[in-house]
Amino acid sequence: MAGTLRDILDAAARGVFPPPDGGTTVVPQHAHRDAGVIAFTAHSVVFTDEGEGWVRETLAAADCDPLAATMNPRFLATFMARTGRTTDTIDLLTVAAPLSGPPPLRLTELDDPGHPRVARARERRDDVRVWAADGGVLVLGRGVAGRPEAAIEVAEGVRHRGLG
Repeated sequence: MAGTLRDILDAAARGVFPPPDGGTTVVPQHAHRDAGVIAFTAHSVVFTDEGEGWVRETLAAADCDPLAATMNPRFLATFMARTGRTTDTIDLLTVAAPLSGPPPLRLTELDDPGHPRVARARERRDDVRVWAADGGVLVLGRGVAGRPEAAIEVAEGVRHRGLG
């Protein structure tokens, strides 16, 4: 498996995943903000401007199960210290092809930079746009590897009704 992080994520969106071989692929980061790890089933991708040799040496020094080494706190702490980064949480990244046509519900674009979901999105994404639906907020922007990302917030009173 080779290519850029964008290539890997685009392939995953088409259902073509890295081989579940217990390996780690190291690729350059797409942009300054984009350094991290994506763990697929039995294969991880580390995207960083640090050298591949440094990544592999650091993984080996983590002294843990190679299958989970890239998500091990020892590796992640060393990776953050080396790259000058912090983390809030380990998150989920899903990828899919876009649906065709307009959304099946009414959306109103918002321009509210003070909304907490918007402020958070602007720290992590480019080209952020926000829409409101009855009972929810949809935030779109360009995130990891420049791919479109969505954040969805559904009000407590309308949950479990299919809005999300």
